[in-house]
Amino acid sequence: IAVLSIAAQILQSRRNWECWVLWIIVDLLAIPLFAMKGLWLTASLYCVFLALSAWGLIDWLKARE
Repeated sequence: IAVLSIAAQILQSRRNWECWVLWIIVDLLAIPLFAMKGLWLTASLYCVFLALSAWGLIDWLKARE
């Protein structure tokens, strides 16, 4: 998850729309990981991050048109 986060951050700094796909993957991996460890507040936070990542992807794809 950490390596994917770093890769997503690098892509985001280069303003590539693919960064949002990586952020979504990171969130989808992190939510069950934190939930299994009983860290429900952190898992909830990553659910919010997932929603923001999906929103960011949609906005960036609309801006490319």
